[in-house]
Amino acid sequence: MKIPGILINMIDSLFKHRINEVFDKYLNDYGRFINHELILGSDPKVVMEFELAGEEEKIIVELSEIEIIKEAGEYFLNVGKIEINKEWMQKLGQDFLDGKYSHLSENRIKLPHQSGILLSKVF
Repeated sequence: MKIPGILINMIDSLFKHRINEVFDKYLNDYGRFINHELILGSDPKVVMEFELAGEEEKIIVELSEIEIIKEAGEYFLNVGKIEINKEWMQKLGQDFLDGKYSHLSENRIKLPHQSGILLSKVF
């Protein structure tokens, strides 16, 4: 299915907005969000770049095996695979996806209703 350019732009904008919200909530004191790339196709993924205090290299985070789940009228973003260019961060990210920290929060991100509808058309 060919995805219209305007839909890709809207999805890209939604991802950037949501990434900024999450970064501002949890990591703003530690660095800054630089950029992201949304790669659509048979294996959609999101690649993000961050600068973190004390780190000389940019942190590159790649999220893949992405799915949008609808439960009880609410939409959630679920990530199945994470790759991070720092070994200790990779371990932390994988532990999170594996549910090691599920007592802290869910392993998925709740999406605004309209965003969930739009993203479910692509993922």
